Amino acid sequence: MLPGDLGITHQKSLRAIELKKPRWILAHDHVVFARTLFDKLGCRSAHERNAMLAKIGFDDDEKRRKLRKKHEGVIDDFRVIDMYDAAARHDIQVYSDSNARQR
Repeated sequence: MLPGDLGITHQKSLRAIELKKPRWILAHDHVVFARTLFDKLGCRSAHERNAMLAKIGFDDDEKRRKLRKKHEGVIDDFRVIDMYDAAARHDIQVYSDSNARQR
């Protein structure tokens, strides 16, 4: 994979969403935590996140890679947050039968 390109898993996930295929994801809790943290900082997209990181000195891919923890390389690329966002579909409200009964 070239720097800046999407990985095959990310590409396949986006394609499944485009085709409205059912999918299942498993995300490490660090990905969910990092996404929530960036969201609280006002970064709701990859563009906003990269702009914020650039302001604090992490203005290229190499510098951003150095942000990962030395002992725990769970998030070695922030694009996993973008893949999580695409797969989680926070833009869609889902109602279960129990939710329908409560209305």
